[in-house]
Amino acid sequence: MPIHTPAGPMGTSRWGSWTHRLGSRFAVCTVSGMLWGAAGCTQSVDDGPEPPALSALPPLPEATAPAILPRGPELDARPLTVTFVGEVRGEIAPCGCPTLPYGGFERRERLLDRLRARENVIHLDAGETLVKGLITLPPKERAERATDVLRLSRDVGVQVWVPGPSDLLGLGVDGLQAVMDGRLPAPPAISATWEGADGALLLPGTRVIEADGLRVGVVGLSAAPTAPEVTGIVTMREPIEAARTAVASLPEGLDLVVAVGSVTDDQADEVAAAVPQIGLMLTTRGIQADEPRTAEGPKQAPLIVESSDRGRYLSVVRMRLGSSTQMPVVAHPARHRWKSFHTAKEQVDLMRSLPELPDNQDVEVDARDPRRMAAAEAVLAAQESRFAEEGRGRNIAYVSSIPLAEDLDGDTRIAGTMEAVKSLREDRAATTAKEVVSEAPHGYAAASACVSCHTNEFTRWTYTDHARAAWSSLLKRNETNNVECVGCHSTGFGQPGGFGELSSANLGRYKAVQCEACHGPLVGHPEDSRVAARPITEATCLGCHDEANSPDFDYESYLRRATCQGGAPEVLPSAP
Repeated sequence: MPIHTPAGPMGTSRWGSWTHRLGSRFAVCTVSGMLWGAAGCTQSVDDGPEPPALSALPPLPEATAPAILPRGPELDARPLTVTFVGEVRGEIAPCGCPTLPYGGFERRERLLDRLRARENVIHLDAGETLVKGLITLPPKERAERATDVLRLSRDVGVQVWVPGPSDLLGLGVDGLQAVMDGRLPAPPAISATWEGADGALLLPGTRVIEADGLRVGVVGLSAAPTAPEVTGIVTMREPIEAARTAVASLPEGLDLVVAVGSVTDDQADEVAAAVPQIGLMLTTRGIQADEPRTAEGPKQAPLIVESSDRGRYLSVVRMRLGSSTQMPVVAHPARHRWKSFHTAKEQVDLMRSLPELPDNQDVEVDARDPRRMAAAEAVLAAQESRFAEEGRGRNIAYVSSIPLAEDLDGDTRIAGTMEAVKSLREDRAATTAKEVVSEAPHGYAAASACVSCHTNEFTRWTYTDHARAAWSSLLKRNETNNVECVGCHSTGFGQPGGFGELSSANLGRYKAVQCEACHGPLVGHPEDSRVAARPITEATCLGCHDEANSPDFDYESYLRRATCQGGAPEVLPSAP
């Protein structure tokens, strides 16, 4: 039964408005097919080639019987959505370097607000959150950046944070204690695996979250510390025993137990298989991003979900809890079934929210037509009935990753915090720029001082991406005053002897990746023998060409493209 409207501005406008509100993903064909049957959405094949005869098609493989999931105690259905991030690594705003410039705390807040408006949501952070570029950051700057991100994490609504090894390097043991004492603004931090020299846990091992009548127990599983600074001070408990001890300390009557942290893939699989009370495990990405999986074992193990890198997606686990914590969360039924269910629910909710048309409205089929509404509600009821049967005695879930993209830009409650953080970082950069360089009270001269002697090198440099694309990419995105971006697209920002104030004069002098970005500050050269160009190693480049912002980085090939020396430059081994 095709849907149509009469010709004329009024009918066309009203129908167009309604379909626009549904969104481009719900095309007219989809809506009519869902509500009235596939007969209302056909396509002519008169102009195409004749389809092959059925006899010409290869035989289909024999169907494999689907695995039968066990059922546990049957409880009332309880919807719950767990959202989480991991490996944010200090990125507070989306960077324009990657192909897909996703991410940022403000976009995350807006997405969480949308989800909370219609779902029962909790929000967690699996760790490796606070700082990036640890190779190039001095301890003081690491701690300052870590404090900034902690405040934003708290303000965006992180309910539990499980610090990872890089977080410990950024904050130090004293910083973790300050989080515990409330001296640093931060989300509640837990870890059942980190202990101090006295054998006691550095942080609480668990936390219980109340979510619209549900109670969720969270167990923190931090990965082993790697920083030499904490060797012998912080050690890691064996994850399985740590998880068992933590779970045993949780109160009874919980709706779900979630393990969260940065343990390795193997450790996550082992804990999931060995600790039956854990219903869901959320971890950082690790070496590579894996699809949601279930650990192999003699019993049904819980779902293991990894976060995206740099917080550029929000990982979302939508659950229908239909059993007790004895039963794990499983990815069931198929993804397309979950999507159809949510599509049907969103359409019915939208149709119910539309205003009634005036009696004199000349439209054959209105979005609020009782027949249309009844058909949509019937589809939803059928979907809900099927899910009720699938979820009987089971805890079922659907996993998705939602990009923090431009459609989430707009006003946010944390805008003030973001501006305060950026202002603090600019102030710190200005203070650091006034510091002396090594033993000589020198600084950055800028490329204009180098060209008088190094004309050939300067000319070659002007043809590289360091000279051209580095600054122009900020101009295109109107980010020339963004302290999160300027450091990698200029020379000497926030460095001793460099510049801190983002004034027109400073940006005009130091914009682009100039000579001293690679060779170090050279004011006084060549007169002062203490001032000399530093050798370039891979570590020189990794401060900006990290995995997230330069995923295709290859030291040797990139160095040859950026060299000012001509020919093939000497390639030095990376510093440890």
